[in-house]
Amino acid sequence: MFITTTARLSIAALLAFGVVASADVNLEFRVDDNLVDPADTVPVRIYVVGDPGPPAETVGAIEAIFTWDTVHLTLDGVDPANPANLIFAGFPAVGTGGLNEANPPADGDGVFVGLGPLGTPTPAAEAGTLFATLNFTAVFSTPNTDISFLASAGTPTRETVVFDGTTPNTIVTGTLSGTSLIIRCGPFDAALPYGQLDLADVSVFAAGFLANDPVADLNEDSIFDLADIDAFITGFLAGCPLPPTP
Repeated sequence: MFITTTARLSIAALLAFGVVASADVNLEFRVDDNLVDPADTVPVRIYVVGDPGPPAETVGAIEAIFTWDTVHLTLDGVDPANPANLIFAGFPAVGTGGLNEANPPADGDGVFVGLGPLGTPTPAAEAGTLFATLNFTAVFSTPNTDISFLASAGTPTRETVVFDGTTPNTIVTGTLSGTSLIIRCGPFDAALPYGQLDLADVSVFAAGFLANDPVADLNEDSIFDLADIDAFITGFLAGCPLPPTP
């Protein structure tokens, strides 16, 4: 899908003439589970969050600058589910300060643009409303890797902007909150600290296997047998995959 000339002009006009409203809409990255394995697809969800109390805020569009660590995560693109019925959701090449060098961006920073349906703005609930989802693939293990919004970046400088869905030409950008992931070595990396294989992982697996705990069901077939033991031994002996040396 591509962004139309009309949409580009609309965004440019809003950026040029927008004014700040009294109530804000905050942007948050959220994940369903922050513990993942290499090769997992990781949905990182963008929520629009209204400030407590009236007035209730709505969102017409967002232009969000974000960053991630390319050693540990690869950006796959925008999830097609489209929960907010956006007329465009993606990474336009034009007007992003050079941040979108590819579609999807691959160098650790990018600009996501989401345009809401005309006449039907997205409500920004106090608990948060799902606006869009970015899919990443976990690559190498790490005890922590962040996915963050940036207030500004690029050359020329661009800013993260949330546009009100009710009052035209109104900017309602609030706070920006990122999220983080733990990427363990694999399902055989069963104990803290993740990313380090030792006797603690053996003990957790053995205890789980004897107790029929899902932590030891490595092939996820709900049967605890030699297949799970073989998977644990193979993974444990192979160790944690390491990123290439620069």
